[in-house]
Amino acid sequence: MASALRPRSPLLLGRLSGPRRGACAPAMAPPHRFALELPGCTLAHFAVGGDAPGALPDPRAAALLGPPGRSYSLCVPLAPGGDCAARVRAARLHQRLLHQLRRDPLRRCRLRPLLCYGPGGGAGGVQHGFLLHDPSDSPDTRRALFSLLGESPEGPRLGEFVGDARLQCIPFIPEAQAVLDLVDQCPEQAQKGKFPVIAIEGLDATGKTTVTQSVSDSLNAVLLKSPPACISQWRKIFDDEPTIIRRAFYSLGNYIVASEITKESTKSPVIVDRYWHSTAAYAIATEVTGGLQHLPPAHHPIYQWPRDLLKPDLVLLLTVSPEERMHRIERRGMERTREEAELEANSIFRQKVEVSYQRMENPCCHVVDASPSREEVLQMVLSVIQNNCN
Repeated sequence: MASALRPRSPLLLGRLSGPRRGACAPAMAPPHRFALELPGCTLAHFAVGGDAPGALPDPRAAALLGPPGRSYSLCVPLAPGGDCAARVRAARLHQRLLHQLRRDPLRRCRLRPLLCYGPGGGAGGVQHGFLLHDPSDSPDTRRALFSLLGESPEGPRLGEFVGDARLQCIPFIPEAQAVLDLVDQCPEQAQKGKFPVIAIEGLDATGKTTVTQSVSDSLNAVLLKSPPACISQWRKIFDDEPTIIRRAFYSLGNYIVASEITKESTKSPVIVDRYWHSTAAYAIATEVTGGLQHLPPAHHPIYQWPRDLLKPDLVLLLTVSPEERMHRIERRGMERTREEAELEANSIFRQKVEVSYQRMENPCCHVVDASPSREEVLQMVLSVIQNNCN
């Protein structure tokens, strides 16, 4: 959900390579990528498998994964496209697994929370699980884990690996560090200047690009975009990553834009082409399975603006009919992201995005019908701005 996308925790992005040893249970090959919770509530993102020439040792990973000893990853699978019942079953299995890992002989091992996922966010998505490290590499531990798996055919997926002198860490998303460096330069609490800030939202092909440019010209305003220009060249890279990483990228982009708004709104009005509402609406529609009835109800906290993100004075939501939007897309031959393609293929997903937009609060979205001519839409938008920003 969108509330989980607040990006103030630093991400340590790396790839862990080292010899994989030991057999995994049949048909239970674990995901290749992990996010491990470290002391101090920081995260280490790493991948297991393959050689990594030129990599540098990571002392934190070495301390947690050995030597000495053997480590095990246990991930609770979720059926692709799992509904609410499937998620409840996975949550119960995760809780039962935690209790089992705290019993003898497994209680002697070091236990840490783990997120497991495959490249590209494939079937099953993000799986919750645990990293178990046995410093003594006891055969009792291995037997207990295989016994645990045998008790539940649909239970956790088990992977095991041994660390040695070749345990190393290299970035597997090198661009992530560049994004984080930019975020570190942002003020903790960005403040708006004396000029108005207007965010303009809308699905692709609603005329957003044309309207934002026309409005900024009419008001002699600065036009900003989210994700901002300084990270937009990496958008395609993060769009191909699992949802949890993709959402972090777009969320971070909003905080970078906020720092730009702080500077520009002291000198002139600011128009923002997409902002937090866009990130939140797509996240909610993606995370909530099923139809519109499963969305959080109106006035739910998920629809509130983040407290630590600079708030615009006004948010406009441009809308057109689904038929008109499809006609514009076909006419322009637009390049689409994964989620934009989903909008076309899945009318329920599109409706969830639209309803999520309309339920946003503090600030809410002022809906503008963008189906008339460009000039008419521009005049309507300027009228709303004049009535709300004076």
